[in-house]
Amino acid sequence: MKKLLIFSLLSTLFVSCLMEDEDKFSQSASERLETAVEEATTALQSAANGWRMELYPEGNRIYGGYNVFVKFNTDGTVVASSEHFDPTQTATSYYTVEGESGAVLSFDTYNDIFHFYSSPSTGAEQGIGTANGGLEGDSDFVVMEASNEFIKLKGRKTNNYAYLYPLETSDWATEMQAYINAASDMEVNCKTCTVDGVEYPVTMRMSVNNFTARVFTIAYTPEGEDAETQEITAPYVYTKTGLHFYEPLVIGNKTVTEMTFKEDYYFENEDGSVRISAAEPIRSNNQFTIDISDLTYSSVTVSVTPTIDDEYYQWAVFPKSSIATMSDKAIMRALVDELNSYLDLGLEPEIILSALAYMGPSEGTFENQLSPETEYVVAAFGIALLEDGSAFTSTTDLFKEEFTSAEMPPLEEDYEAWLGTWEVTSTSSEVTKTPQTMNITIDVKIPNKSFNITGLGITTLRNIYPIVANYDSETGMFSIANGQKVGVTDGYDITYICLARNNGSYTIVTGGYIGMDAKLGTDKTTAVMAGRSVTITGGKTLPIIGMDFFALKGSSFARFYADDGYTDFDYASGPFTMRKVQTRAAVAQSEATPLRLKTWKPGTSAHTSEVATAVSAE
Repeated sequence: MKKLLIFSLLSTLFVSCLMEDEDKFSQSASERLETAVEEATTALQSAANGWRMELYPEGNRIYGGYNVFVKFNTDGTVVASSEHFDPTQTATSYYTVEGESGAVLSFDTYNDIFHFYSSPSTGAEQGIGTANGGLEGDSDFVVMEASNEFIKLKGRKTNNYAYLYPLETSDWATEMQAYINAASDMEVNCKTCTVDGVEYPVTMRMSVNNFTARVFTIAYTPEGEDAETQEITAPYVYTKTGLHFYEPLVIGNKTVTEMTFKEDYYFENEDGSVRISAAEPIRSNNQFTIDISDLTYSSVTVSVTPTIDDEYYQWAVFPKSSIATMSDKAIMRALVDELNSYLDLGLEPEIILSALAYMGPSEGTFENQLSPETEYVVAAFGIALLEDGSAFTSTTDLFKEEFTSAEMPPLEEDYEAWLGTWEVTSTSSEVTKTPQTMNITIDVKIPNKSFNITGLGITTLRNIYPIVANYDSETGMFSIANGQKVGVTDGYDITYICLARNNGSYTIVTGGYIGMDAKLGTDKTTAVMAGRSVTITGGKTLPIIGMDFFALKGSSFARFYADDGYTDFDYASGPFTMRKVQTRAAVAQSEATPLRLKTWKPGTSAHTSEVATAVSAE
């Protein structure tokens, strides 16, 4: 009887529990899953302007986080935009929300922008991340929380959370550009973390696997004699005002979720008790006056005058369209980064400054480097080396002056036929004894009278300094004069000069004479270029085999190293055949390229010990 009574009681309790469970869940499991899918879908589609997603690829979050805009439409399409693409660019694909172990959001057809972070081909094709995995991000997410104001997703591959916030504007291009500019302005190399007045070392991870990274590590040592140093790693995403951490950053008794960027060099939490700092910038009162003169459709002279003559500065000319969306800080950073890239190579700061910076008044003429009827901006600002020698930095605001190039005048038929890109092939060469091929660009200097030519040579200066060719309207030919001085390096004159054949080898020949002529073919797409002859002191006549850049000082010369794809001192030996490969319109200057008075490639203009005596020419 006792056993029967116990079983009877257990049966009653079990039935009671089932009845209570049924009371708790008014829907079945499948119905609850269907409801979760509907609620997630409704939330995803609720943002009229779309969402800003804080996305963290890779399971260990080694790259930090990035801003991606997404909009989920009711027709099953999703539109995406990203920091790593042009802000005006979007990509559309399809998405689904299905019930599995909860509501699962899948970007289930390929999206050029969103799948940039998850596709293995990103690494294989673009060389970033890992070769077989790319950035190893997610394309399928479990919906953890979903409302009209906030959505939290969890990547099914990485287990990383992604956070979505509704966008307040439908102008994605402007908004994304604002995030891009903010990230550029705030990308400083922090060295210390200060917590309630105590400093700890910080290491910034700003790149990894050929890709940008947004992660820093704090070497935090708690108080106490036996306390061991802890490595606190903090992945973050840039907001428009500072940093937002993937998860709260805990340092001792401080917990920080976001920080604000202040005074151009540090981030601080709301009450100021935690600060992540870079070196304090150097400030200067230097100001710049920019003058524009001799403006044509293709050329301009720019003068820059500082108020302080013993401080370094930089300046460059930009097509206005190329910097229209960039902040002043971003423009300055683009130029300063070049200086710092050479510093990272171990080059002495003084060498870098002498090669790429200015002190006192400066002036430069940009020949044949403008496009007709185009707006340009001259930008100038002060620079200095940080006290610890770790980096160059800007020291002033950005000073700007705008101008617009003139209209191109009418061109003669044969003159215009020369304009464009030509493939030039030599007969032989001095070292390898094989033909050399060079792509040269011919453009207007003085309409119907002369050209500017770049690329004709094998040295590192071939695409830096244009040389002048004079046009003959009666014959349709052009000729290149010897001894064109284009610049100065270490007391030597950088000169475009003829090489003449003498006793089985070459020599350079100084003097004022025509070195080479080029004749246009009847089809106007082919041509032949050949050297003339020159008579040197003593009456000996030598054939001109070609021309290139040399450094001259008195009766001695020095050679420049070869550009990529060529062999040192393997000068091209003509005659030369020419084939037109692009018209002038197709080779118009790239609007993304700034014009620089000073350009430099370290190690390519080192002088050799070889010295030869230059001779006069008749």
